[in-house]
Amino acid sequence: MPEWGYCRLWYHGSQVRLERLPVGSTITQNRNLARAFAHKPTFVSLTEAKEVRHDGVEPGYIYCVSEEVRPRDVKGHTVLGIAEPKAWLTQRSLRIKLIGRIEPDPVEKLTEEQVFQMRKEQSRPSDHRTLAN
Repeated sequence: MPEWGYCRLWYHGSQVRLERLPVGSTITQNRNLARAFAHKPTFVSLTEAKEVRHDGVEPGYIYCVSEEVRPRDVKGHTVLGIAEPKAWLTQRSLRIKLIGRIEPDPVEKLTEEQVFQMRKEQSRPSDHRTLAN
Protein backbone atom coordinates (compact mmCIF):
# COMPACT_ATOMS: atom_id res chain seq x y z
CA MET A 1 0.00 0.00 0.00
CA PRO A 2 1.43 3.44 -0.87
CA GLU A 3 2.55 5.64 2.01
CA TRP A 4 0.21 8.44 0.94
CA GLY A 5 -2.42 9.38 -1.63
CA TYR A 6 -4.97 12.15 -2.01
CA CYS A 7 -7.88 9.79 -1.28
CA ARG A 8 -6.46 8.63 2.07
CA LEU A 9 -7.31 10.25 5.44
CA TRP A 10 -5.72 13.60 6.27
CA TYR A 11 -5.10 14.80 9.84
CA HIS A 12 -4.41 18.10 11.59
CA GLY A 13 -3.12 18.68 15.11
CA SER A 14 -3.82 21.95 16.88
CA GLN A 15 -3.78 23.71 20.23
CA VAL A 16 -7.22 25.20 19.61
CA ARG A 17 -10.76 24.05 18.84
CA LEU A 18 -11.56 24.63 15.19
CA GLU A 19 -14.59 24.33 12.91
CA ARG A 20 -12.63 24.68 9.65
CA LEU A 21 -8.98 24.69 8.73
CA PRO A 22 -7.82 28.05 7.43
CA VAL A 23 -5.66 28.42 4.32
CA GLY A 24 -2.00 27.74 5.20
CA SER A 25 -2.73 25.05 7.80
CA THR A 26 -0.54 21.97 7.99
CA ILE A 27 -2.15 18.60 7.26
CA THR A 28 -0.61 15.15 7.08
CA GLN A 29 -1.62 11.55 6.48
CA ASN A 30 0.57 10.45 9.38
CA ARG A 31 -1.75 10.53 12.39
CA ASN A 32 1.17 10.37 14.85
CA LEU A 33 2.78 13.39 13.20
CA ALA A 34 -0.49 15.31 13.54
CA ARG A 35 -0.60 14.25 17.21
CA ALA A 36 2.91 15.67 17.68
CA PHE A 37 1.92 19.00 16.07
CA ALA A 38 -1.06 19.19 18.44
CA HIS A 39 1.33 19.39 21.40
CA LYS A 40 3.04 22.62 20.19
CA PRO A 41 6.55 21.18 19.80
CA THR A 42 9.66 23.16 18.98
CA PHE A 43 11.33 20.01 17.62
CA VAL A 44 9.85 16.99 15.83
CA SER A 45 11.81 13.94 14.73
CA LEU A 46 10.77 11.08 12.46
CA THR A 47 12.93 8.00 13.07
CA GLU A 48 14.02 5.48 10.44
CA ALA A 49 11.33 3.18 11.90
CA LYS A 50 8.80 5.98 11.19
CA GLU A 51 8.28 6.71 14.88
CA VAL A 52 7.47 10.31 15.71
CA ARG A 53 9.27 11.98 18.63
CA HIS A 54 8.81 15.58 19.80
CA ASP A 55 9.34 17.98 22.69
CA GLY A 56 5.75 19.26 22.90
CA VAL A 57 4.15 19.31 26.33
CA GLU A 58 0.78 20.99 25.78
CA PRO A 59 -2.50 19.07 25.46
CA GLY A 60 -4.11 19.56 22.07
CA TYR A 61 -6.72 18.42 19.58
CA ILE A 62 -6.53 16.08 16.63
CA TYR A 63 -8.82 16.41 13.63
CA CYS A 64 -9.42 14.63 10.35
CA VAL A 65 -10.29 16.44 7.16
CA SER A 66 -13.92 15.67 6.35
CA GLU A 67 -13.97 16.47 2.65
CA GLU A 68 -12.08 15.44 -0.47
CA VAL A 69 -8.55 16.79 -0.77
CA ARG A 70 -7.41 17.33 -4.37
CA PRO A 71 -3.90 18.06 -5.69
CA ARG A 72 -4.66 21.79 -6.07
CA ASP A 73 -5.81 21.95 -2.40
CA VAL A 74 -2.38 21.28 -0.89
CA LYS A 75 1.28 22.12 -1.41
CA GLY A 76 4.16 19.96 -0.13
CA HIS A 77 5.74 21.21 3.09
CA THR A 78 9.27 20.00 3.76
CA VAL A 79 9.12 19.75 7.55
CA LEU A 80 11.59 17.53 9.37
CA GLY A 81 14.23 18.15 6.70
CA ILE A 82 12.91 15.22 4.66
CA ALA A 83 12.91 15.66 0.89
CA GLU A 84 9.60 13.83 0.41
CA PRO A 85 6.83 15.80 2.08
CA LYS A 86 5.28 14.25 5.19
CA ALA A 87 3.07 17.29 5.69
CA TRP A 88 1.28 19.64 3.34
CA LEU A 89 0.04 23.22 3.53
CA THR A 90 -3.59 23.81 2.69
CA GLN A 91 -4.29 26.11 -0.25
CA ARG A 92 -7.96 26.53 0.65
CA SER A 93 -10.11 26.30 3.76
CA LEU A 94 -11.13 22.69 4.52
CA ARG A 95 -13.91 21.17 6.63
CA ILE A 96 -12.64 19.10 9.55
CA LYS A 97 -14.04 16.77 12.17
CA LEU A 98 -12.75 16.68 15.74
CA ILE A 99 -11.37 13.26 16.67
CA GLY A 100 -10.61 14.27 20.24
CA ARG A 101 -8.54 16.06 22.83
CA ILE A 102 -5.17 14.45 23.42
CA GLU A 103 -2.47 14.61 26.06
CA PRO A 104 1.24 14.24 25.24
CA ASP A 105 2.43 10.63 25.30
CA PRO A 106 5.67 10.24 27.34
CA VAL A 107 6.80 7.51 24.91
CA GLU A 108 6.97 10.13 22.12
CA LYS A 109 8.99 12.66 24.14
CA LEU A 110 12.47 13.61 22.95
CA THR A 111 15.09 13.50 25.68
CA GLU A 112 16.90 16.67 26.75
CA GLU A 113 20.05 15.30 25.08
CA GLN A 114 18.19 14.72 21.78
CA VAL A 115 16.80 18.28 21.85
CA PHE A 116 20.30 19.60 22.63
CA GLN A 117 21.72 17.72 19.62
CA MET A 118 18.93 18.98 17.37
CA ARG A 119 19.57 22.58 18.48
CA LYS A 120 23.28 22.08 17.86
CA GLU A 121 22.65 20.76 14.33
CA GLN A 122 20.21 23.58 13.63
CA SER A 123 22.78 26.23 14.56
CA ARG A 124 25.45 24.90 12.17
CA PRO A 125 25.94 27.11 9.12
CA SER A 126 24.52 25.61 5.94
CA ASP A 127 26.66 24.92 2.92
CA HIS A 128 25.29 27.65 0.64
CA ARG A 129 26.55 27.60 -2.92
CA THR A 130 25.96 30.25 -5.50
CA LEU A 131 25.62 29.24 -9.13
CA ALA A 132 27.41 31.59 -11.52
CA ASN A 133 25.70 32.50 -14.79
